[in-house]
Amino acid sequence: MRETLAALHAAGYRLALVSNTWWAADFHDTHLARYGLIDLLPVRIYSCDMPHAKPHPSIFRAALEQVGVEAGQAVYVGDRPDIDVQGAHDAGLRGVMIRSPYEHTPLGATRPDAIIDELDELPAALEQMQ
Repeated sequence: MRETLAALHAAGYRLALVSNTWWAADFHDTHLARYGLIDLLPVRIYSCDMPHAKPHPSIFRAALEQVGVEAGQAVYVGDRPDIDVQGAHDAGLRGVMIRSPYEHTPLGATRPDAIIDELDELPAALEQMQ
């Protein structure tokens, strides 16, 4: 994960984390720091600090505002088609679905802009989306 995020950062992508959480932000930030990820994710939006959780568009818009990017220029990556991909679409972002062995929500009507199996596939998926 670190290598992929570092490569995206080096390529000029502005990175952020949007996560539905119930524990305090400091708890999550401690884990990100332990794994050397916190500096690569300068914007971190946790639902515990927001009035709404994903898939509500406001949580995605808060990240866009802090990153300084328009919705049409942004891509959200998540493992839930209903919460992550559809939530991103509803906020005007593109949505990339990362398959998870632990998440089995069917796609339904949600159509991801790309589907990846591992995070290291993201740079190629982003190139194809441009």
